[in-house]
Amino acid sequence: MTADVGPVGLSEAAAYAAALGLPQPSFVQMPHHGSRHNVTPSVLDAWLGPRVPKGTVVGTAFCSIGANKPDYPRGQVKNAFIRRGFKVFSTRTRWLSHYHGQGHDGAVPAVAEDFSSKVEGL
Repeated sequence: MTADVGPVGLSEAAAYAAALGLPQPSFVQMPHHGSRHNVTPSVLDAWLGPRVPKGTVVGTAFCSIGANKPDYPRGQVKNAFIRRGFKVFSTRTRWLSHYHGQGHDGAVPAVAEDFSSKVEGL
């Protein structure tokens, strides 16, 4: 998942991925900075799988967000990814590096976003 694609495009891509027999991704980018207009429960189920027991981790999601956007990713979207077992990381005031091994000089561990007990209304 990436860019500004919406539910229709994501559904089409999920169907194509399934037809090719591709495995469920374990590293994804939240579409459009975590906007709730770009995903639906059925799209997330198709790409990430159904909800999993609390504390289960099956993948990593990252969200590209500017420092002046405290409302993103939207709580509903972030929670939906977390419920499907994806830890959510946001850029905000830093860049993210996904690596195995030593990493980059001066790099510090990223901290996953917390589940939001209070989210915005529709």
